[in-house]
Amino acid sequence: KTLILYFSRPITRLDYLMSKLLATATLTLTITLVPLSIFWLGRQLLQDSPVRAMGDNLGDLGKIVVACVLVSAYMGALGLVVSAFTGRKAIAVGVIIVAFLFSSALAGVLQEVFGSANQKAWFGLISPARTISEFVLGIWGQQNSDGAFGNPLETWVYGAAMVVIVLVCCGIMYWRYVPED
Repeated sequence: KTLILYFSRPITRLDYLMSKLLATATLTLTITLVPLSIFWLGRQLLQDSPVRAMGDNLGDLGKIVVACVLVSAYMGALGLVVSAFTGRKAIAVGVIIVAFLFSSALAGVLQEVFGSANQKAWFGLISPARTISEFVLGIWGQQNSDGAFGNPLETWVYGAAMVVIVLVCCGIMYWRYVPED
């Protein structure tokens, strides 16, 4: 009787797409959110008054959750959009690695060739590693000290760029998986 209920409606391609994105983001959360949450909890438990420390540092846990969820969705969407156009997992992994390395190199070249210190930061959005780094550092009120990309942008710009990339990737995957009727 469970199978009848389970298969009461066939899954649509949109269901398939959303389940892939959710599964990938959830898997990525296990390597981002779980260790940081355990670390946060361990630090609180080592204090003289753990309950008071948890109350005092609850804002930090919120920052951890926001950063990890956004980074997981961002990385998951980028990986899925690349793998949507490849037939084999090994090729997809290779393409993803090359794409991340190439995008970081391209961002570095563009910032060297074009722009002033204020314009250079915008080229950092091309690199997923730089975008994630600047977003996470910005959440904690810090700045990247290498200065390679000029003056950093506001934290919300990096967060908004990550959300836009996730939405664009979802749109591309929707176009890829959901055919025209």
